[in-house]
Amino acid sequence: MALAIHLLTLVAGFFVLLYCNRDQWFFGDEWDFLAHRGLSGADLSLWEPHTEHWSTVPILIYRALYSLYGVRTYVPYVVVLVLFHLAVAHLLWRLLLQAGVDRTIATAVAAVFVFLGAGYENLLWAFQIGFIGSVALGMACLLLVNHDGRWGARDYAGWAVSIVGLMFSGVSVTMVTVAGLAVLMRRGRRHAALTVSVPGAVYLTWFFLTGNQNVGDEERTLDDVFKYPEYIWNGLRTAIEATVGFPGGGAVILLGLAAFLLRQGERSRGPAAPAFACALGALMLFAIIATGRAGLGIESSGASRYTYLVIALAVPAMGLALAELVGHDGVATAGRRAAVCLLLLFVGVHNAGLLVEKSRVEKRLEQRLKARILAAAQLVNSPAVILGGNPEPEYSPDIVIEDLRRMHRDGKLPRPERITPDDRITVATVLQYAVDPKPLSTPFAPALVDGVVGAESTYDTIAGCIRLSPTGPTVELHLVGGQPMSLRVTTFASGELTGYLRLFTPTVLTGAPHVDKVGGGVPAYVNVTAPVDQVVLRVPTSGPTEVCNIR
Repeated sequence: MALAIHLLTLVAGFFVLLYCNRDQWFFGDEWDFLAHRGLSGADLSLWEPHTEHWSTVPILIYRALYSLYGVRTYVPYVVVLVLFHLAVAHLLWRLLLQAGVDRTIATAVAAVFVFLGAGYENLLWAFQIGFIGSVALGMACLLLVNHDGRWGARDYAGWAVSIVGLMFSGVSVTMVTVAGLAVLMRRGRRHAALTVSVPGAVYLTWFFLTGNQNVGDEERTLDDVFKYPEYIWNGLRTAIEATVGFPGGGAVILLGLAAFLLRQGERSRGPAAPAFACALGALMLFAIIATGRAGLGIESSGASRYTYLVIALAVPAMGLALAELVGHDGVATAGRRAAVCLLLLFVGVHNAGLLVEKSRVEKRLEQRLKARILAAAQLVNSPAVILGGNPEPEYSPDIVIEDLRRMHRDGKLPRPERITPDDRITVATVLQYAVDPKPLSTPFAPALVDGVVGAESTYDTIAGCIRLSPTGPTVELHLVGGQPMSLRVTTFASGELTGYLRLFTPTVLTGAPHVDKVGGGVPAYVNVTAPVDQVVLRVPTSGPTEVCNIR
């Protein structure tokens, strides 16, 4: 019955997660795998790290799916993500049973994990197959090496699984260590050293050959070291609190769980060893994360992708603690079991609701990004003059113009849908507006002044220049759009030169600001090729500004 219910929760989880991901799309780091990695002729090799992570297997998965589906649909990528997640849930269930946890409790705990909305980032972004794959293979290794007796076939299989796991992400470093700790507790130092030896040697070989390329890119200071304890504590506490949904409950549960594990320490020498090892692994994981992320602020430790990892590592210990609450005394056990299952039901409903809510938020963001990237693809594959830039610099910095041209040529892009004027003007702001040291290389005409705000203006007819002397807190020059323009701008003092593109549709639609730093007395050319109704230049107010090539 427990197995049947567990399998039903996995099937239900598969369809719920597919439903929650039905409107998600590609963004962020995914474009590195899609556009710049490959078996040959790519910008980067399969073996080079992605933000310090060894990501060879996720890259291969993405490349295989891209060759079949391109970016026309996100579903195949999500299916792989969901299957890895459900594999983690199933392996956790098996670890709980292996440790002797009550079957009902084990099944209920695994069901909550299936719908872990607190870790939504890992469930709504296919790119996270790196983290989840590492956890899945790490848990598989734990199941293999968690046995008594001599070294054998299961341990050799553990080596193979760990090595593949290391090629998913840096999270596998923690998972290999956890496997070594579990073996140390149950079988001693010699077998523990053997468990981590070959995977460790493989990882170190990769690291010294190619994996150290991105290490040290982020500045670290001595002050960051003093933040580590708070960072680790906040990360662990926040993960549990977000999962259970009880304000202030994270610290209480965390301390209670630590006390339980200390009191039950003798059980670490038996089948429950992975539960103790995983708990230490959660601490170790956040210690590693802190070395690279503490400088970003303590609040970054509460990221949902870290919550997923912490809960996955905490589940075995939590299962042991809940099984202890149920006890072994007949009628009382049935009552306690029902109470614990009811509590887990509330936690599961909380997480499912959180998952649905976050999926709606992510949908709005990713559909907007999709529309803008497809609008950019239309633009760069048209006769329009493109000045360069990233099609979507905020959330997808890895995709560039040539990537869109290649994807369009190869038929890898979906048909554009729901592209709005706002999407088009946003794309034009980054692709058809630029501040350069040289004028446009294509033909342009002097721009017509449409108005001046916050300044007195003096126009030199012969030179075709206007001088703006600030009289207010904001100085703007409005120009009639519709034709390419190349404005030579010289400011009295260094500052920010901000440009806006506008459409009259019939209301005024203003694109996002394009902000550039300019040096005092150094001419810069504002080049615009977007067919908009108006171009607005906001200039520094610390002194006069001269704008030429106008009429």
